[in-house]
Amino acid sequence: MRDIKFRAWDEREEKIYYDVFAFPGLWTEDAILIEPEMFLYAIDYKTKQFTLLSDNSIEMQYTGLKDKNGREIYEGDILEDSWSRWEVKFSHEYIKDNECYLDNYSIGFHLYKLSYDKRELYEPRHFDMELDDTEVIGNIYENPELFGKKK
Repeated sequence: MRDIKFRAWDEREEKIYYDVFAFPGLWTEDAILIEPEMFLYAIDYKTKQFTLLSDNSIEMQYTGLKDKNGREIYEGDILEDSWSRWEVKFSHEYIKDNECYLDNYSIGFHLYKLSYDKRELYEPRHFDMELDDTEVIGNIYENPELFGKKK
């Protein structure tokens, strides 16, 4: 069984937070609920501090896999192998006759080939490849230049 964990890109802070979890509502110190919706928090286990993330934070799930250097692979990571660069996405897409379709049988983590000028419509590649030649070289939020975007 794999670890279930998340990280999040906080657009306001332009920073990735690890050890992210959702918690229902905002509470006062006296345990009074002041806002009933779900909020994302990050915890720093060393300092035992919680950070409330902004409303437009983007969650990314850990795939349960590691690259050739032992680095954890998350959604949004950019991987590189001897063949190409790939974006890790959680989706339920498949390609047939150059058209993209959605179904519940293809759901999971997929790799999408990146080109230097755009994201190509490319048949998603499952994580059935050997990872001993693959490494995380960045992610789509902190390193958009890895596929031709400007920061």
